[in-house]
Amino acid sequence: DKETDLPGFPLFTLFTLAMGMTSCIPTMNPSKPAKCNPKKLVDNIQKNSPSFVAGSPALWERVGAYCTQHKLTLPSIKYLVMFGAPVSVKMHEMFEPILTNGTTYTPYGATESLPVANISGSEVLEKRAQKNKEGKGTCVGKPVKGTTIIIYQDSEIPEPHFNSSKVKAPNQVGEILVQGDIVTREYYRMPEQTKLHKIYDGEKFWHRIGDLGYLDEEGNLWFCGRKTHQVKTSQGAMYPIPCEAIFNQHPLIKRSALIGLGESGKEVPAIVVERIDHFMSLTKEGQKQFEKELKELAEKYEHTKSIKTFFLYDHFPVDVRHNIKIDRLKLKKWAMEQNA
Repeated sequence: DKETDLPGFPLFTLFTLAMGMTSCIPTMNPSKPAKCNPKKLVDNIQKNSPSFVAGSPALWERVGAYCTQHKLTLPSIKYLVMFGAPVSVKMHEMFEPILTNGTTYTPYGATESLPVANISGSEVLEKRAQKNKEGKGTCVGKPVKGTTIIIYQDSEIPEPHFNSSKVKAPNQVGEILVQGDIVTREYYRMPEQTKLHKIYDGEKFWHRIGDLGYLDEEGNLWFCGRKTHQVKTSQGAMYPIPCEAIFNQHPLIKRSALIGLGESGKEVPAIVVERIDHFMSLTKEGQKQFEKELKELAEKYEHTKSIKTFFLYDHFPVDVRHNIKIDRLKLKKWAMEQNA
């Protein structure tokens, strides 16, 4: 069958054309996926019947909400591919009734190594959703064919030579390393970056993605956050994705961000929250009640018990390309100023 693509991310137009697919350019500003008009995109899909659609979760969140509101299904779509940031279980749940002949997919990788792993929304909902909600990380699936993933002891310095004793056992969090034909050999005219991100292992090499995670007993990769976003407390490291998942259970929370206050190694963990209503009608009494509910959530789980400090932020700062990656370092700077 001839497949048709509707790319919410412009680069995918080149990929799919090279694979022999028809590509239909959607009616949107590709540099601002979070501000797309969902009606126009749904009209595009209904008119051109694409089987493959892709783009930022920020884009598909709007499309999914529009379809839910208007009780619409998108039967032509077999594959809805989302990338750029961890995709919540809620997103997979939202699209399950909309994609009557398909499912969501969340490939994992980086510019220097793409793709590394992949998982379908149907598998997430069937087997992984509960662990995700309990703060075990985001499951991004098994390595793609020809790619090897290992978890290595986390460090901030160059590691010129591979050391097998630093490889972590299943279910232990560490730095995600990848090896395979999909990995770039070096950074163009950036020898220091190449030294920092490549670990040589005989004639082969491992690429340090800059992310933290673990492999489970079945060989699935679980993403726990960026290395630069972990919070290093006197009791040990805390990871953004497992902690944030607990607070994202609250029905009024759109998203949350783990930050650390103070110096590395002695940081005090805190959570910054963006509410669905952006605090438009929140009274002082309502704020106290809301923070009480967040503390109660934190108390329920061992890995969030130490979080006692909360900040409310109107609209989270996000990346320019996908409009979805939370700028936790900017939020940390802001919170430190509030605390000063």
